Amino acid sequence: MLRRLHPDLFAEDLKFIRYLGESTGLREVGVDLLSFRDANVGKPSFWRTTLKIRVSGRKAGKLARSLFGGQGSKLDPKSIDEVAG
Repeated sequence: MLRRLHPDLFAEDLKFIRYLGESTGLREVGVDLLSFRDANVGKPSFWRTTLKIRVSGRKAGKLARSLFGGQGSKLDPKSIDEVAG
């Protein structure tokens, strides 16, 4: 129902999910997390900040660590938590 009222409300979330799906390692995930965080800081809304209806960057980072953590990436998996906020 929210999507019908505000079609672009979750545009950044969907773009973030799409980029995560195309990521091939933790370095790319870190870049995607930073971009997602910047997009959210730039456009706060009642739905995202107060009701927390959004994609969780922190949970996405944990998922990425579980998927890519054992691949010897140059990005420290712990730093993803710092990026995800």
